[in-house]
Amino acid sequence: MIVDEMDLVSRALEVEPLRPQAYEQARAKLRDEMARSVPEAGTVGRLRGPRRTQRTQRARQFVVTGLGALAASVAVVFAVVSTSSPATPGDPATGAPVSPVIESELVALASRITAATAPASGDASLVIRSQKIGDGAAEVSYNLYTDDGDYYAGGDETSLAQAISAGEEYSDGIYAREVEAALYAADGDLDTARTKMVNAAPNAFGLGLSEAERQKIWDRQMKADAEMYRFKGYEVPEHPPTGKELENLVGNRLWINGMDALSAGAGEPQVRAGVLRLLSSVPGVSVEESTTHGVPTLTLSAGPDLFSGGASEVLTIDAQTGTPITSSSQSLEKGADSSHSTYRVSRVTVADLTDGKS
Repeated sequence: MIVDEMDLVSRALEVEPLRPQAYEQARAKLRDEMARSVPEAGTVGRLRGPRRTQRTQRARQFVVTGLGALAASVAVVFAVVSTSSPATPGDPATGAPVSPVIESELVALASRITAATAPASGDASLVIRSQKIGDGAAEVSYNLYTDDGDYYAGGDETSLAQAISAGEEYSDGIYAREVEAALYAADGDLDTARTKMVNAAPNAFGLGLSEAERQKIWDRQMKADAEMYRFKGYEVPEHPPTGKELENLVGNRLWINGMDALSAGAGEPQVRAGVLRLLSSVPGVSVEESTTHGVPTLTLSAGPDLFSGGASEVLTIDAQTGTPITSSSQSLEKGADSSHSTYRVSRVTVADLTDGKS
């Protein structure tokens, strides 16, 4: 089943524009096969990729920002939810999957990070990302996430400082909510933390609500998206997803939103610990010990089940600190380019960047 790519991207941009330069990457990465996902409030249904407020033309020169942008391979996809799903353990009142208790390397690392955490210096996390797509040249972006929830981007230190001085701030509140959810997850109730992280970005899942309330949200969203479903020749799904289907969709959001939080809070140990705990609860995420440039690392792999069989993603983190080191994304579509990124993370003081002291 073929999707009209530009139609979908254009409609998504009308209600929720993509991050800097994400439009072109999303367009290049859209899959031909329909994904089983859930329409979000005010958007075409999709496995959530980049979503940000209106950007200046200058901002669009930069590489897609945030680890969450790994999902560009499935960024804006019209969705169909299957009419039946195998039963899986969940909350009997809401159908929401309950987090499994998984003792893993991620849980152990999160505990070590939490126990050894000292107050973070500075007032912002600076993430320097080098991204290479296919055979193209690597592009570098400087991404600054302040502890107040602001986000600034530039192609180098000078342009980043100029963006800060000019007040070219690109956040829309979602990064802050994702970081807040990660901080709660560091030592809070895991099921509550999962709901907080999923709900940090708009969606129509209705997690934590009653069946009647979930259906009300779903009906409202289906009414908004009915024309698009019919235009594409698909039946409008009557009920929100449950069972295994909902489990995979929740896992997708925990991965994507968790990657956002791991970007925005990369310099905050407690944020990293919270994200690791959340990812430990996703059955579709596997963990292996690895070594990167002689440094012990952990390699996290998000399998195709989390992306409706259309993509796979990998994140490598420092085995001692949980700091992101590299990431890669591969669409399973024949001939699609892979994306590979490396990261340098540091804590900085915003005033020092504008004063040229970094």
